[in-house]
Amino acid sequence: MDVIVERPAALDVHNATVMACVRAPDGGRRRVEHVAEFQTTVQGLLTLRDWLEAHEVDQVAMEASSQPGARFASLATSSRSF
Repeated sequence: MDVIVERPAALDVHNATVMACVRAPDGGRRRVEHVAEFQTTVQGLLTLRDWLEAHEVDQVAMEASSQPGARFASLATSSRSF
């Protein structure tokens, strides 16, 4: 059985920034991409969390090879499980 995620997000975590992309339905049969960049400060990660919630993200895939990835995961799960 194939699983289709309605509103996926992908995060690429760097030392100072996080690039985020959300793919969401546009109301028809097409999808629209929303792309934004966030800082890896606590405030920046909280802003990213709010942005993901505003886009009603179902699941998040994250690539991180540095410490900020662990900080984000902790903050993201503090209010909602993705």
